[in-house]
Formats: sequence, C-alpha cells, structure tokens
Amino acid sequence: MAVGNDPLRTLAREVLERLRADRRPTGRELEDASVIEQWRVVRAGKAGPYLLEGNLAGQFVSKTVVALDADDGWARTLDQWFVLGARESSGRPVVSPDEIRRAVAAWINGQSDDESL
Repeated sequence: MAVGNDPLRTLAREVLERLRADRRPTGRELEDASVIEQWRVVRAGKAGPYLLEGNLAGQFVSKTVVALDADDGWARTLDQWFVLGARESSGRPVVSPDEIRRAVAAWINGQSDDESL
C-alpha cells in the first residue's frame, strides 16, 4: 500500500502535527468526547502503532491511538477524542506519550510491516 494514498495515515499525520504544535484538545472537544473505561494501551503487532482498548458504553473497543496523556486524562485515536476513565487494574505501566507518538510516526512513514489495522 502506498503511504501517500492511505487516508488513515494522512489523518494520523494531521493529528500529530496539531499536537506537535502544542494544540491539545480543547475543553469543548473533551466535553463532547466519549469516556473509555477499563482502558489499556497495547501494541498492534511487533512494529505497528499502539491500540487503545477498553469499555465504551458497554462495548469493547480497540482503536489505533495517536496520542495519549494519562495525567491529563485524554486520548486521541484516528477518528475521535476520548476522556480516560478508570484504567484496567493489570498493574502494567502506561506507555509514554513519546513512545506512542514515535510508534505512530513510524507507521505513518511506512516503516512498519504490520498493516493489520
């Protein structure tokens, strides 16, 4: 798949550029965001981006996460903002925001062989 023609990678690039410019989610965006409960961050394959998984209104969801700030309580997936509710109780450390950005940037640039998103 050609990286330049992939709409998901284009969208992820736009979100990353916004966050690099230190434009965090607005209060309005977070007011309109869904709350994800029992959330965790897992890797999508050995070299893919990370996934935000959790419970959203009684349904399990798993979405490519572009940015996450556990201290401020928000996450951005390819298509929406989330407010982070209670985290799962596995005791695993939260992946750092820098690691999430690095992994999604590598995926955007086509450096991942994992296309299973």
